[in-house]
Amino acid sequence: MKNIKFTFSVLLFVVYCAYGIAGSKDAKPKTTSRDLKKKSETYSTGRRVSNLVQYAKPIYGTGKDGNTYPGTSLPFGMIPDTGPGKVVGGYNYRNSTIQGFSLDHLNGAGCFYGGNFSFTPIVTNSTLVVPKDNDSYAAGFSHANEITKPGYYAVTLNNSVKVELTSTLRSGFGRFTFPAGSWATMMINSSSNVWGTSHSSIHLNPKERSISGTAVGGRFCRTTEESALYFYAVFDRPFSSFSTWVNGALNNNQTDGEGINSGAFITFDLGRSSTLLVKVAISYVSIANAKENLEAE
Repeated sequence: MKNIKFTFSVLLFVVYCAYGIAGSKDAKPKTTSRDLKKKSETYSTGRRVSNLVQYAKPIYGTGKDGNTYPGTSLPFGMIPDTGPGKVVGGYNYRNSTIQGFSLDHLNGAGCFYGGNFSFTPIVTNSTLVVPKDNDSYAAGFSHANEITKPGYYAVTLNNSVKVELTSTLRSGFGRFTFPAGSWATMMINSSSNVWGTSHSSIHLNPKERSISGTAVGGRFCRTTEESALYFYAVFDRPFSSFSTWVNGALNNNQTDGEGINSGAFITFDLGRSSTLLVKVAISYVSIANAKENLEAE
């Protein structure tokens, strides 16, 4: 009889505890994925946030050894636009000069890579010479004149050229605003890879206002492995004058160049406008494929 009373008392205690827990005001319901999503979209004030992208800061991680870049790139995108110099990631907040705006970088990597096909705006009217290295036409800048946010990068260089960049999956778009009355020249360097190139080429088509080229390089983390990258770009303004270079030799009015180092200078007639637009795409397959990427996007 005592065992029966003891068993009954234990059952009552268990039922009481279960009821107390279920009915307690402090009981926490099971958290669902929907609840987590709501929490992630809520301020500390309790307001819902419809667009979290506005709080992303691409500039974060670009200092010291973060090895990131603030340029524009879609998630898993193939073409990021930025690049002040030969630093891991293609950008470092401590830099005060920009070599040019190149088309491929690795975000967060621990080794140098990319920096191919650098576009550098030039305002000088002096005689142009073949660059000795990637710093030859570097322009100073201040972070006070720089804007970095998802999908948009802008900077006003010390030569007063304002550069604005954005990108799609395989192509990029640039707007270069030159000072009124200044020369408007763009240098495109097919051999601007941070490790140099073993082969490169450049081709201009003044009639179509286009430029294309190849670069063979890579050597990621000092390996011997190389790969070919191709680009195709179209400007919105006609070429006023142009020249190409091959291995240190400048050739005026020549549309083609091919060698270890190659590139081009193009001066544009902006007319009453001070803005130059360019759309560019890359491919690891061919120039024709780069052109297809540009036209598709």
